[in-house]
Amino acid sequence: MTRAEARLAGNEASARVTRAELAEAWGVSRAAISRMFHRAGAPAFEGGKIELAVAESWRATRRRASNRAPAAPAGAIGDDLDIGEAKRRQEVLRARLLEVEYRRTTGDLVPREEVRAAALSDGAAVRADLLALPARLAPELADAAATGGVAAVSERLASALRDILSAWARLGLECTP
Repeated sequence: MTRAEARLAGNEASARVTRAELAEAWGVSRAAISRMFHRAGAPAFEGGKIELAVAESWRATRRRASNRAPAAPAGAIGDDLDIGEAKRRQEVLRARLLEVEYRRTTGDLVPREEVRAAALSDGAAVRADLLALPARLAPELADAAATGGVAAVSERLASALRDILSAWARLGLECTP
């Protein structure tokens, strides 16, 4: 029984419809119907038809689930949404973009490229200081070992590390000894 025949008989819910008839009833393209019903958990078309009541129930369940889920990212809005839901999601995304722009303007958000460049520069400075430490301290540590032993070497190393950490703190690299 087609949808039209079922409607005439007063039993539209038991109608078996094709993809094209379902697309017309829902106001979407046939391709959208095909995409919707290829998803996991979708009811199957048997012999090229599906019961209208089964399709409607599945669609209603999906819509309830999507209302509980967070808003979809841009470009993820499916063809099966009505125009009101699409506009609501568009407004949510617009509000999020305004929030990001506001936070960028106030300095709460910094572009990723700037953060990466600063981290690379700071990392290079830290690496250079640490690699220079042995050559710079070797003569002092030799003298400290000869005159004061292990305690003097330990104190000289601790002093050199505090000096480096203080220099990094002045650069904005907060390091706690």
